[in-house]
Amino acid sequence: MQQWVEDESAIIIGDREIRATETVYSPPSAPTLPLVPLFQVKGDFQIWKDTINTYGREGMEARAFAFFMGFGTMLMKFTALDGFLLNLVSRESGSGKTTILQAINSIYGRPKELLLSPKDTYNSRMSRLGVMQNLAVTMDEITNMPPEQMSNQVYDVTSGRGKNRLKQHENAERRNDTKFQTGLITSSNRYVTDALLSIKGFPDGELKRILEINIKPDPFDDATWARQHFGQLMNNYGHAMEPFSQALVGQLPMVKAKMADVQVRIEQAAGIKNAERYWA
Repeated sequence: MQQWVEDESAIIIGDREIRATETVYSPPSAPTLPLVPLFQVKGDFQIWKDTINTYGREGMEARAFAFFMGFGTMLMKFTALDGFLLNLVSRESGSGKTTILQAINSIYGRPKELLLSPKDTYNSRMSRLGVMQNLAVTMDEITNMPPEQMSNQVYDVTSGRGKNRLKQHENAERRNDTKFQTGLITSSNRYVTDALLSIKGFPDGELKRILEINIKPDPFDDATWARQHFGQLMNNYGHAMEPFSQALVGQLPMVKAKMADVQVRIEQAAGIKNAERYWA
């Protein structure tokens, strides 16, 4: 599992246990073994940083917000939120939605291979959430997902666990290891909330755990430059998790205090009501 260890002294990524001052080998479990190759480090850290710093330009704020969710989900363990959906919406092609998702994945490892698709089975998507645990999960192009399936996906993501099931031939529950505290970050050409509101009786509480951002065209739009620039992520990835994890583990009391302070500032600045607390 890609997660905090129980005593919060380390974070496990792939087959690495990252502590405040060292990184040691962590034997993967059977469910996580097939995914270990996706969490490797490749290329040059500086090239990765130079590529990502494009999101620091004026007009790229929405992209930067979505990208930094890739780091922010690591902090969800210290909140009351089990899961959320962040949907990146643009009715225009070439807006860079998929690139944002791949950039998030590049924080952890291979940008393309970590990206889910609606063509993946529902159970496989839920299994990935259970394996990722505290890392953001990305899924591209959910535009054509049927509203009923989208409803199930949102409900299960925001509940923080997969469905409980009975053992075969036995009136007893199976062990449910599909538990997580993370976000599912998706892209689409339409708003998820519009699709869900077409289903009578969708819980209002779950709607409050959905955040949708309109991704406007890149103000510096240059297809050739963007392809070459962000294409560098395919060969430069996975470097950021070790220093970031070490910083979190080594300064955890300060991190928790800073989180509480920032949340209060957001709630006050935005006039957040109790029903909107998850957005904060």
